[in-house]
Amino acid sequence: MHARARVRDAGEKLSEIVGNMTAVAEGVLTSRSAHALAQRLGVEAPIIEGIFRVIHEGADPVAVVTEVMRRAPAGALARVG
Repeated sequence: MHARARVRDAGEKLSEIVGNMTAVAEGVLTSRSAHALAQRLGVEAPIIEGIFRVIHEGADPVAVVTEVMRRAPAGALARVG
């Protein structure tokens, strides 16, 4: 049986969502670790940053996706085209 995906409602705390789940909350711990690693290494990681903000800080997912998609290409992508 597959676990249904949970969408975080406004005002609902992550700890409440995870506490009420019977399945593994995939990505919750990884998002925290990836964010910490990117910060420690000084690597710009806008997608990881956005995921972290949505999951752990309650940022609006639509606003985060919009911010990430509006960024100018960087690194290898800046040389394509």
